[in-house]
Amino acid sequence: MRLLLVNPNSSKDITAQLARQARACASVGTEVLETTGAFGAEVIASREAAELSAAAALDAVQREARPFDAVLLAISLDCGLAALRAHCRVPVVGLSEAALLRALALTERAALVTLGTAMRPLYADMVAGYGLADRVPWVQATAMTAVQFRADPEGGLAQLRALVDELRQEGAGAVVLAGAVLAGYAPQLQQGCAVPLIDAIPAAVARAEALMAAVMTPTGPAPAR
Repeated sequence: MRLLLVNPNSSKDITAQLARQARACASVGTEVLETTGAFGAEVIASREAAELSAAAALDAVQREARPFDAVLLAISLDCGLAALRAHCRVPVVGLSEAALLRALALTERAALVTLGTAMRPLYADMVAGYGLADRVPWVQATAMTAVQFRADPEGGLAQLRALVDELRQEGAGAVVLAGAVLAGYAPQLQQGCAVPLIDAIPAAVARAEALMAAVMTPTGPAPAR
């Protein structure tokens, strides 16, 4: 089964990081293909950048020449998810959607944390758009932005630990780590945290594999395009 990981932002190093994490947690028999958006911001920091990423995601899939059996939209705001689902004849999985579903399978009420306080309203709108505002009442962010985290991950992890502890005390039963640059940091961050932390990449890969398996036929996969 071929899983196409699409990072609609223009940062190829983030694409490579996400693809490494996806391959590390993928099942035997799942091939992870990767592609990066041809235009747009390296890291989303505004609604305008998010809208551009949605267009870049669709453009990347339309230009993809390799066959694929599912799409993993590897951007934490799930930009362009509805458009990709309308375009593709294969399953399309959103990074944060999958992580939220994983968290809510573990607890009645969960939280989402991200990097940069300016991003809170965008994530809150995303959670509300999924109809999950009642079950994910906490959408919080560190003062450190994603760009700053890339330069100082240890400092960022310290801020995240403090924030997760506050959310635990307020009643969150699980916490989703939202932000592509946080991929792979959950095991390190989990040390010292008393609630489950949900890394979006393993959650999304598992969901994509389940959906691919569901649409496979005895004679082969459903058409990719």
